[in-house]
Amino acid sequence: MHFRLRNNVVQIIRVTYDPQTKRGKNAIVGRLNKANPVITDELKKGCTEGELSEITQWIQNAQRKHSIQNEHAALTAAEQLQATAAWMAAQTDQAHAQKVYDQIRTAWLKVRQQAASAGLITRPAANATAAASAPTAMASTSVKQMAKSK
Repeated sequence: MHFRLRNNVVQIIRVTYDPQTKRGKNAIVGRLNKANPVITDELKKGCTEGELSEITQWIQNAQRKHSIQNEHAALTAAEQLQATAAWMAAQTDQAHAQKVYDQIRTAWLKVRQQAASAGLITRPAANATAAASAPTAMASTSVKQMAKSK
């Protein structure tokens, strides 16, 4: 079996030997949704038990890889944000920096929303109110304002 990634689809390809041409012949036996790969009844009918086992193993490996990629992103997010801050401090192209900042802000709001949903954000103590509101203040700060405050 061979698995070919095409945008959001995984093509499952069976390679068989053709004795006339003395080459392998590829035949697409099914497709999986890359975001949610599930073995369908149609795929079960068109594949052998060995092929289904191979497909199941591919799905498990793909899900594990995705999980590891997400964990790596989470574990290195603080470092990436520090590097981003240094990059922004050195920018002279304000329009480009603003576009990057807007993308970061959108992503940060999603992270913050997910953290709140997971119960990771608690109400700050009275003396920590200013520090806790820093991400909110950052969300309303433009790149130009950040550059002026240096």
